[in-house]
Amino acid sequence: MTEFDGGDQVPELRFNMLFGNQAAKETIPYFIGEKQSVLMALNVRILLRSLPRMFIALVDRDPPDIDAIILSAFRAAISTAVGCKYPNFLSDRDAVSEELLQINLHQLDSVVHIANSCAQFFGANSERRGAELVAGSIDASLLAFPENEVVNQVLADQEHQGQGTTGEQVFYSPLFSVYDPPDNYKSAMWYFDQVPNNGPWIFWRSWYQGYFDGQPLDWELQKQIALIHNSIWNAGPNAVADEIRRVRARLKVESSLAELEVSLEVKRLARHSIGGNNPPESIHDERLSGAITLIWEATEELSTALEEENPAREWIEAILSKLKSGLTSLLKWCAGKVNLAVGTVIVVGATKGTTVVVDAYISKHPEKIEALIEALERWLPFLS
Repeated sequence: MTEFDGGDQVPELRFNMLFGNQAAKETIPYFIGEKQSVLMALNVRILLRSLPRMFIALVDRDPPDIDAIILSAFRAAISTAVGCKYPNFLSDRDAVSEELLQINLHQLDSVVHIANSCAQFFGANSERRGAELVAGSIDASLLAFPENEVVNQVLADQEHQGQGTTGEQVFYSPLFSVYDPPDNYKSAMWYFDQVPNNGPWIFWRSWYQGYFDGQPLDWELQKQIALIHNSIWNAGPNAVADEIRRVRARLKVESSLAELEVSLEVKRLARHSIGGNNPPESIHDERLSGAITLIWEATEELSTALEEENPAREWIEAILSKLKSGLTSLLKWCAGKVNLAVGTVIVVGATKGTTVVVDAYISKHPEKIEALIEALERWLPFLS
């Protein structure tokens, strides 16, 4: 990688970085030709590196709208990063739009300018416009960092991007991969550490740490947070924190259900036998069959319920009750069958006239059912 020292080492463009519009103007040609998702990734990385400056300035100034400023910057960053991972996210104009993400530029000089540039990517419809946004962010970040560090870090980001299909590839490298993080990064972590563990900023601390280390949080989680309704964002950090807890609770239910379904290893008897020439042994046991049937029916019903954004609490409570009943019966049966072979098959009376075969592996792993029950219990308070 070619480093920048303020001279002519970069052949594609002479970076004559000055404060003001001239810097932005001269860097524009360097970014034309890049995919929009790549430009978005470069821009949001500039914002993430500059956030510590925002914390320091906010502590110094102590404006009355400090929470709104922080939340707006976080929203711009997470929405833009998600747009790099999921290109179709850009077209979801009902959930994400420039109007919803707009930040008042007068509030906090350079960092707010960069956050605003991230928001404007959702309205950018040309390579030229995307290049202008990145160049403007570089120019603004010069208030916080030396010019050679700014440019070399952006060049490193482009190099790390490589041949990835989407722009999120660069997020898997540390935020400061060219030079050591400045002291004000410690100030950012200090700011986060001042809030109690159950405070409204606890998620954002781990979210920022993930990008700093080059290990971003789960993308589906970030996507669902970016899609939080505008009215909730406007209600402030506590409302957003409550919604994040709800989102995480539902996602935990979904992941626990997926893990349980994998363990069940359900197969339909569409052929003469299972296992080829050496089919596993079948056990016909009414108590076990009843337990597995309850669990199987509960997972099917839960899959259906999760198709709705807000399923009725009573529905989820009924599913939870069925799971608990099935687990209780299964544990009683397992107590007397500790040596059951993994290859054993239990024939269960299935719904809709189809025979279902469940691998007895599940009889040795009730913790997956317990995990789903626990996830459902944590999700229930968020349902009405």
